[in-house]
Amino acid sequence: MAIKMIVMDMDGTLYRNDKSIDPSTIEILKQCQQQGIVLVLASGRNCSDLLKVTDILDMRETGYIVGINGLEIMCLKDGSHEVEGQLDSKDASYVFKLAHRYDLKGIAFTFERFYFYVKPYHRWWNRILSFFEGKLKEIGFEGEMVNNCYLKHPDDLIEPAINKLILQDDKIVQLKPKLMSALADYDVMIVGPRWLEIMKKGISKGKGVLKVAQRLGISHDEIMCFGDAENDLSMIECVKYGIAMGNAMENVKAAAYYVTDTNMQQGITKAIEHFKDELYER
Repeated sequence: MAIKMIVMDMDGTLYRNDKSIDPSTIEILKQCQQQGIVLVLASGRNCSDLLKVTDILDMRETGYIVGINGLEIMCLKDGSHEVEGQLDSKDASYVFKLAHRYDLKGIAFTFERFYFYVKPYHRWWNRILSFFEGKLKEIGFEGEMVNNCYLKHPDDLIEPAINKLILQDDKIVQLKPKLMSALADYDVMIVGPRWLEIMKKGISKGKGVLKVAQRLGISHDEIMCFGDAENDLSMIECVKYGIAMGNAMENVKAAAYYVTDTNMQQGITKAIEHFKDELYER
């Protein structure tokens, strides 16, 4: 059965380490679209953050974005946008109290801004470093964020709709068993050595990908998904052609149908070439 949809994570997968896309990957993905294959971007980022990538790949006529780990779905042709499964301020309070207990940084994402909770001494220490180094050191995303709001207490956030929650620190992997136990009522994924993402139970990239496929009449065994981190596991496992990047976490590689080269060594291009008979069997 021919592959009719290709789904790609962004960071560590489609993106190289400098956030660029390999020219060979751009070219082969455009060729796939010319053969009638639907492209889908699946990311922990907002859909709106990925529109520039859809222009690079010429996806606007037939493509989709599955954003915020499956919480939002965007059809690029008509701009329709679906959001399902947001968290609330009670969830944020619970997670920020965990951040306080284990001395971690807590982050809440909404569509409008980003809320940070850290113990006061973290902020004071960053201010001291900023003074001596001559530049502002932001907590969380190292200065990439805008519209930041810093909270003094774990219960201070009153937003009714939160897209996802983050716990961040060098201790994340070490604390994983305790955090997974404390967060058993959520879907929890480590997406980097110091980065843990928390979603409402049942919200995942895999669920979002299958929603798009159902709309288009595409079955799970006609889908190829690329990923590298734990938030990609759900889509790697729910399709026939789950492809792990060579730089993927070991549990992602173990779950994959096939392991390709790294994001720095044309991993997507090489996998598409490897499965070209299934891709171009129309």
